[in-house]
Amino acid sequence: MPIKTLKLGKMSPSYPSASLAPQMPEPEEYFPSLRLELPEGSELPDEGTMTIRYKINRETEDKKAGYCCVDLDVTEITAVKDETPKEDEYAGNVLDALRAEAEDKD
Repeated sequence: MPIKTLKLGKMSPSYPSASLAPQMPEPEEYFPSLRLELPEGSELPDEGTMTIRYKINRETEDKKAGYCCVDLDVTEITAVKDETPKEDEYAGNVLDALRAEAEDKD
């Protein structure tokens, strides 16, 4: 099945017992990782969008768990777009969200 856009965030598993909960952090969303070995001096923005060319190196499927793992050989980075939020943009977005929330309550 062709993939156009696929959100990859998943929630970490719940704790097996309440007795472990105080010692462990709250479950949070996590994402698969992609490790790139880049030439020295290469710089990527902290957040952004990247277009790559790749070749599948290995693929495994776990039908019981309902997921597959794919190892990719990244052959080329064709585009990088910086989407790192600026500090004032972030503050403005937070204030806008709080204002909208307050207006909804009225």
